Amino acid sequence: MNTIFQTGMMTSMIYVTRLYILEMLLIKKLKNIENSISSAIK
Repeated sequence: MNTIFQTGMMTSMIYVTRLYILEMLLIKKLKNIENSISSAIK
């Protein structure tokens, strides 16, 4: 029982970390797109 719980905790931690990294990358991409659009308008 304990090992199953530990495995679940590890999997959820990896999942959350991956989501967080993806979110950070998305925000960076959006900022870059925003900057290029604003520089194109100027």
